[in-house]
Amino acid sequence: MEEKPRLKLVGLNGELEDKEIVLDRATSTIGSRKGIHVTLARDKTVVPSHAVIENREGTYRVSPMGGQVFVNGKPAGKNTQIKHGDHLRFGETEFIVRDHYPLEERAEALFKEALGPAHVLFPGGVKTKLFEAPFTDEHVLQGTTGEINLKTAAQAAQQIIAKLREAGLEKHGKTIVAEAMQAAEKAPDSWEAVDAVSHLYPVARQVEQILETNPDAETAEAQVKKLTGFFKQDIRSATSLKLADFLEKLPLKAAMATTAGEEKRLLVLALPPITDADLRAAAEDGKKPTHEQYAKRVAVNATTELFSKALDARHFKWELDHPFTLTTSLDAAGRNWRVAISPESDEARQLLEKLSLELAKRRL
Repeated sequence: MEEKPRLKLVGLNGELEDKEIVLDRATSTIGSRKGIHVTLARDKTVVPSHAVIENREGTYRVSPMGGQVFVNGKPAGKNTQIKHGDHLRFGETEFIVRDHYPLEERAEALFKEALGPAHVLFPGGVKTKLFEAPFTDEHVLQGTTGEINLKTAAQAAQQIIAKLREAGLEKHGKTIVAEAMQAAEKAPDSWEAVDAVSHLYPVARQVEQILETNPDAETAEAQVKKLTGFFKQDIRSATSLKLADFLEKLPLKAAMATTAGEEKRLLVLALPPITDADLRAAAEDGKKPTHEQYAKRVAVNATTELFSKALDARHFKWELDHPFTLTTSLDAAGRNWRVAISPESDEARQLLEKLSLELAKRRL
């Protein structure tokens, strides 16, 4: 029988806020007096022996002693069972109950829960690095946009493998997730290790775009293979010079623009005019794509190339743009398509400012 993980209390407020207390004893007393497992000396509403938590073969139960206990907002009676995710309150002090795995198991358990039966290699060193104290599964990834936490990265890993399995490309999904694990293992410290797996989030988004816009299986597979390059990109080592050199090699023309009100600098990649010959060449089963479908396919392939070889996808987002035109002719429908790449962090904004100067210098 698989051994159940021990539980721990994570403080939500008061003197033990953000502190973790592993319930590794058969009996853990909570109260205001010294010398017990959980001492709440500053909470005047907690009595010396307030409550007790008992562990019987991995099943945990809380019982009031001299004070009242609330589990998920409701008064708890004797031997109330508690589990991962429950909220406890003793006096005015609140805790959340979490599973506590040994350090070398915690990251693996999180990802295995998300990945289900998909087999993914977890290198030995990555397990401890990802979850060294005081990290938790809610740890917010550093240097990334939005609130991408480790659980989000695990869910992204699951999405990558599930989507590629449906497309008959599951082996590439496993390779991509393994690349993230290897990048984390090579990281010099825990912060860098957690940051490394954050690449899984933009990769998952790009996988979805690739499969949506590339109906030809061979082309889709070629694009998916490039996604392992995402893990080699780090905005801290990016330079405007190298980025400008790379942009010159793309079949799309690069330029700089700003958002409305000039609040944000954008990198714009202009697509060549889309001709009827282009649409005929891209036809599947005799059916030509629309101008928008064709433009999106070009955009996805170009951004896959860009983020796998020159730009850190965690700090940018992109969208296909077709500025308004006064004419509705078929000729106009194939013109002015562009990819607008916007920065999502201070580092990204600074890089695009430098890139703007570099591109202006090259035009002189």
